[in-house]
Amino acid sequence: MATGGLAGRTLLIGTALLIAHAAPAEATRPLVHASGAFDALRVSEPRDLGAALSGEVTGLRLEEPKMRARFVERAERFRSYRLAGRSGAAAFRRYCASPRERDNVYCVIEAGVLAERAAAAAAKARARLAAGSGDGRAVAAALRAADVTKLAAYGAAELSRGAGRFNDFEGLTAISRRIVSDPACALPLVANALASKAEEFLPDAGVMGLAGALYAKAARCGPEPHASQARFRQGLLAIWGKRPAEAEAAMRALVAAPQASAFHGRAKFWLYQLARRAGAEARAAEMRESLWRDHALSFQNLAVNGRDPRIRHLLVGTAAPKIAVRSLLRPDVNPFIRAIEALHEADAKGLAAEVAERSLARIGGAEPEVRLYVAVLMHRSGSALAKFRVLTALFQDAPRLISRSTLEMLFPKRYFDVVQPKARDIDPLLVLSLIRQESAFDSNAHSVAGARGLMQVMPATARHIASVRRDRLWDPRTNVEVGTKYLRHRLERYDGDVELTLAAYNAGFSRVDRWIKRYPLEDKLLFVDLIPFRETREYVSSILRNYFWYTQLYGAPADGGRAGASLTAGDKVSRILEANAGAGAVPASRRPSADEME
Repeated sequence: MATGGLAGRTLLIGTALLIAHAAPAEATRPLVHASGAFDALRVSEPRDLGAALSGEVTGLRLEEPKMRARFVERAERFRSYRLAGRSGAAAFRRYCASPRERDNVYCVIEAGVLAERAAAAAAKARARLAAGSGDGRAVAAALRAADVTKLAAYGAAELSRGAGRFNDFEGLTAISRRIVSDPACALPLVANALASKAEEFLPDAGVMGLAGALYAKAARCGPEPHASQARFRQGLLAIWGKRPAEAEAAMRALVAAPQASAFHGRAKFWLYQLARRAGAEARAAEMRESLWRDHALSFQNLAVNGRDPRIRHLLVGTAAPKIAVRSLLRPDVNPFIRAIEALHEADAKGLAAEVAERSLARIGGAEPEVRLYVAVLMHRSGSALAKFRVLTALFQDAPRLISRSTLEMLFPKRYFDVVQPKARDIDPLLVLSLIRQESAFDSNAHSVAGARGLMQVMPATARHIASVRRDRLWDPRTNVEVGTKYLRHRLERYDGDVELTLAAYNAGFSRVDRWIKRYPLEDKLLFVDLIPFRETREYVSSILRNYFWYTQLYGAPADGGRAGASLTAGDKVSRILEANAGAGAVPASRRPSADEME
């Protein structure tokens, strides 16, 4: 029997009370104390979302004063422990050895931190070992000789390195044809590596056919996640090659495979497009409704249903949902929620954000209203990235909680006062959409590659285009000024084409220029999905999705002097739906010369 949601919570409380009153007389104690059940009902009853967002309502303030004081005192000790900087294994043992810390949530969190560090060290050791295993020469020799015995012993990374040593596909043709012609399920990882390499030589028709056949073999025979990746690429190449039956079969197989969930939204979008092109309106309607039901906030759904009246209903016709500060279905998560609240009370929001992020897996099983409350706590502590993860998963599981209020949590208008004066001829809402994806509005964000700040600007880029020192990139205004200047250069280079510009912002314009030659397509969404870097594919689609919702939530800027600002929100959304979000955003006459760009 399902007991999710607030109705289920009330049913559970009623059941608890019945058990308490119906306990047999000979029992030494009731299974549930009636007073405890009433306390649970009082703390767990529905609360106003706005009051939770303002901090007026928190679960800890609804608890008994003694419990509240106990948790705040424990949070202050944890903050002192962390501030002391002695968070190694020995300090951890001293901190958590006391019997009174037996149920200390912070000890559970700290144990996870230490385990994570150990796992990271082990991963680095494995990476060093793998890096020393060779540069792919032996694999390349086996590929050239079509030595299937040797090739069967190599992993995906080694095969990719070996295939990468070839400057043309001629040396790989023999092994490719041998794998394709073999009816047995042999060498699927080799097939996948060869197909990926073959794409580098597109749009050659012969190579395209061989790549599709190799992907088909890898999809049929390979392990996950390689099989799903191969099937998706096979389907995309079949769409490009105008083989709709093969494309539909590949995409339907993806949708039917639970392990291919990462591709479900994209596969349904292409099934919708294939059905439309075939005039199969019933199949198209089926995919359209499936996208709305299962992927409501995704760009793929918006590209199909962006003009649906249900979008406006979400924004103006849906009341803000209620939250619940404690879980009845999963009482084991309540100590973690109290721990987050107590750190807020102790004015340690940074630690509250960390504890919240490290508790996500546990909290994921709680009622949707409780998960929404956790997202509110993350919102208040500034843990935007974790909040985005919680809300995205929550809206997938419980779309009834989507409203204007919760969408504004998912797409906040942070730093708009900084962005607006710096954006100049770029729509500031597009810049916000990019910042959300690049840094989740964390001005102290930094990447492994060295990118810094809100717009993740590389120090070398800052020096080149604005003569700005790296330490100044932590300042939001400086970062946005440099980042928007860089973005403007990319827009000008690609004649205002936002999809290409975003891809170049993420992967570099030299790679994008190669992809343009490799995939000479007018269908921009097909081009985006064919981008070989998964990170870049997700990046472009995510920012376009962000831009849609920012436009819907906050409308067009009032300043008509900016490129695109004179358009209505509907015009901008239409451009996204037509697969070119930024057509004409920057006049071609403003494009800099090659010397300026280089």
